[in-house]
Amino acid sequence: MKLLANFRRMPPAEKRLALQCFVIVWLVRIGLWTLPLKLVRRWVDGGKRNLNQSLEAASIARLSGMIEFVSRRVLCATCLTQALALQAMLARRGTETSLRLGVTRDDRGRFRAHAWLEQNGAVLIGGEEAVAGGFVPLPQC
Repeated sequence: MKLLANFRRMPPAEKRLALQCFVIVWLVRIGLWTLPLKLVRRWVDGGKRNLNQSLEAASIARLSGMIEFVSRRVLCATCLTQALALQAMLARRGTETSLRLGVTRDDRGRFRAHAWLEQNGAVLIGGEEAVAGGFVPLPQC
């Protein structure tokens, strides 16, 4: 009920953005469940439009925050799901980004992986966990 009340109080532009992000996160999540990563990445990259444009940092932060917000309401919206969803949203707005994957071992020696999104070396989403977890970035492909 609290979520619905918060949604009702949002301005119309924020409601539209929340719904767009929610749909994109679900599409990416379903894609990751059912398709090879290569196909999901191709779909994400397929939305690129006029990549010479660049959004202001505030707009990117707003999109990133909304992706994180709606991802808490999507089943298994992992770091990879969030990074790809934000990349899709930004590509459709003409902003080029780089998906980064990193690996580490936890205290028990178990392998762990993490995904985050960067633009010109600046982390847009997933960076706090990447730094805190000591993830070593894999070479970009």
